[in-house]
Amino acid sequence: MDPLCRRDFLIRSGALALSAPASFSSLASFSRAKSRREPASWLALVEPIRVASVEEGFALLARELRAGRSLSELLSAILLAGVQDVQPKPVGFKLHACMVIESARVLALASPRGEEALPLFFALYDLKTSQRLDEQEGGWELGPPPEFEGLDPKSAAQRWEAALLAADRDEAERCAAAIGRAPVTEASFEPAWIASMRDFHNVGHKPIYATQLARMAVRWKEAAAQPLLRTLTMGLLEESEEAPHRSLFEANLPRSAAMPAGWEGGTAKTEAAFELLDTLRRASSERAVVRGLELLAAGVAPSSLWTGILLHASEILLRAPSLLPVHAFTSTHAFRHIARVSQRESTRALALLQALAWAPLYRERLSSLIRPELASRRIDDEEARAVAPSSSDRGAKLETLRRDLLRQMFEHHQLKYAAALLDEAKLAPPEAAALYVAAAQGYLPAPNEEPGEITRLARRALSA
Repeated sequence: MDPLCRRDFLIRSGALALSAPASFSSLASFSRAKSRREPASWLALVEPIRVASVEEGFALLARELRAGRSLSELLSAILLAGVQDVQPKPVGFKLHACMVIESARVLALASPRGEEALPLFFALYDLKTSQRLDEQEGGWELGPPPEFEGLDPKSAAQRWEAALLAADRDEAERCAAAIGRAPVTEASFEPAWIASMRDFHNVGHKPIYATQLARMAVRWKEAAAQPLLRTLTMGLLEESEEAPHRSLFEANLPRSAAMPAGWEGGTAKTEAAFELLDTLRRASSERAVVRGLELLAAGVAPSSLWTGILLHASEILLRAPSLLPVHAFTSTHAFRHIARVSQRESTRALALLQALAWAPLYRERLSSLIRPELASRRIDDEEARAVAPSSSDRGAKLETLRRDLLRQMFEHHQLKYAAALLDEAKLAPPEAAALYVAAAQGYLPAPNEEPGEITRLARRALSA
């Protein structure tokens, strides 16, 4: 059972006790309500959510929660409303309404009783903001699917990959429509993984977009992913000024098919991660990839390379704690997800090689954002280590950051980054995880007892 659905079931059945702070009592109230009916399919909520105002949408969410609707289903309905009503190009900007849903789910899972609904209300609020922006730009809507007669999902998947790589928009969308008429799995997204890694579009949003959509869609038992796959196709084929960086992809593609023997084994070595961090501070993209391959050939586990890349991303954020620098971390997180779920060894390798190649691009692109007083900071310097939590305190510090974020949530990059941080802190060696948290403290919201606008609106809807 989906963990978030299971949580909802346990809450409603009384198997788990609720203990929410007094200031969040209205948020906890929905959890005490008993469901008197079996909810109809969540797909019936997509259109009402799409056309609702913020106030109407919040009231709808509150009613559905009280009636027993799961958070996962409501997040899924918000996502499908978004992919049908927010133009999927450029990948980024207003499209974040569709790129933060899985992050909201991760944060909901990490939240204590009484606060788990907050990310849901943020997702709805963010969708409404994006819809207003989209309307100002012409009011895009997803049209009817193209004809795909004679295409079964299996053959369509093979043709989808070829069409994406050939930038054949019509054929790619036709294949996506055929694939989406059946429930999707991780394997359904293999072509999207390759296409998402090709270029550094809009500071690396394409792999983030692909993984956010896939992580939600693979949980659906229903054949509901057709609009999602169609808009994903449109976004992946969007060109940008970063297309010249496709040369990195073209260089790494043959390398991914000729990796060192046993490269996915090896031994995790924290010292190798810090060595790679030092290399990434100065290296070109080509040198970063070569050094990564050397470490793999020497028996270092891929996990240590991922740690090194994420330490480098955290150092960028430490020096420039603002919106754009978080993408160095969140795109690496997306690459790592691809490497974890892909069934193709060459794709798993390509994700790692592209993450290595993009690290210097982030360093160069974001250098103008570095604050002068922070320019000499390093993620492993004494000052960073002084604010890094100990292993025993790290969980509590992450919980504090999560709580303060959800109290003040107003910007989607913060949610996207916080969810990636929670994921990666679980996978990193203790020393590195502590340094990730140290870097986060300069970017995520500071403690504030007064709730932000979205939290206040959510409380009002749930107490009505």
